[in-house]
Amino acid sequence: MDGDYYEKEGKNYDRITRILDYFSPPGLVDWKIRVGKREAKRISTIALKIGTNVDEMVKADVQGLKIPKAKSLEADNCFKAYLSWKKDYKLALYVPKTVFNEDLGVAGTPDLSPYEEILDIKCSSTIRESYWLQTEFYARNCSEFGVVKYKSILRLDKDLAIYEYKRMPLNDTHYEVVCGLIKAYRYYN
Repeated sequence: MDGDYYEKEGKNYDRITRILDYFSPPGLVDWKIRVGKREAKRISTIALKIGTNVDEMVKADVQGLKIPKAKSLEADNCFKAYLSWKKDYKLALYVPKTVFNEDLGVAGTPDLSPYEEILDIKCSSTIRESYWLQTEFYARNCSEFGVVKYKSILRLDKDLAIYEYKRMPLNDTHYEVVCGLIKAYRYYN
C-alpha cells in the first residue's frame, strides 16, 4: 500500500478513508478556511502522527508484542484511554487483515475485531458520521472472523486520557450511502 492505494495481485484499490475524506463535512471545510491551508495541513499532519503511533501501540498490545514508545503526550494519553477501555470491556480482540471489495475497487484496514464486531479507533474530538460509514464498509467486507453484526468506534481523547465507545448494528442505509459516495468519487475523479 502506498499513500493513495492498496494493491492486491497487481490491481490498485482506492482507500475507503481517502474516498470519505474527499467528501469533507461543512464544519471541517469551514475550519480549514478559518485557520488557513498551511495551518490546517500542519495540524492534520500532527494528528496523523499521533493516530499512527497509537495504532502501532494498540496493535502491538493486542498481538502480545513489545509496545512501541509513545512519541507524544497525546499518543500516551490515547493509549492510556485504550487500556482503560480494554480493562472495562474485557473483549477478545483480533487485528484483522485489509478488506477488499473487488466490485467497488475499494479497500481498507480495520483497527480491531472483537467477536462479531468491527472496531475502528479514532483520536479525534468527536465521533463523525463518516466514521460509521467507514466501519460499515469494513464490516460488510470482512469475513475473516465469521459474520460481523456490529460496527463500533472507540474514540480516545488525547487530552484527557478517557474514551468514548459506541457500537451499533450494521445499517443497510449506511452501506448504500458508502456505495453512493464511492460512485460519486469515481465520477469526480
